[in-house]
Amino acid sequence: MITVDGEQIHVQEASLEVDIGSGVATKAGKPSGSLRGPVSAKGMMKIDGEELDKLLTKALAAGSWEMLEALDVMFYAFVGGKERKVEAFGCKLKAPGLSINTEEAEQPLHDIEFDVTGEDFVAINGVPLAAPRSGT
Repeated sequence: MITVDGEQIHVQEASLEVDIGSGVATKAGKPSGSLRGPVSAKGMMKIDGEELDKLLTKALAAGSWEMLEALDVMFYAFVGGKERKVEAFGCKLKAPGLSINTEEAEQPLHDIEFDVTGEDFVAINGVPLAAPRSGT
């Protein structure tokens, strides 16, 4: 479930890829600790046509899909039989993927990719995945 401008949008499926850049510091050719690098995250969610219509209405009110504000996404992932609360902050939605099949009996799901742009980045069960960055 995500919330856009006060309206809840039901998400059928969601995925999130997180990259926390790091490297090995060296001194005189020998390892001497670690370096923190850039972090990034992107994801994808699948919604049905009814939920897409809700987002399109919000986009129209904003002036366009591109003008939609970044939003915070929260979902629950089940891994190894355990529930995990996943939060991604400042998610900027990309244009929806449209699947059109006039012969299909089931309502298609639409893919919406997003980039995580918020400073709070990503947390799992309230634990931030990246340390705060300074000087940015």
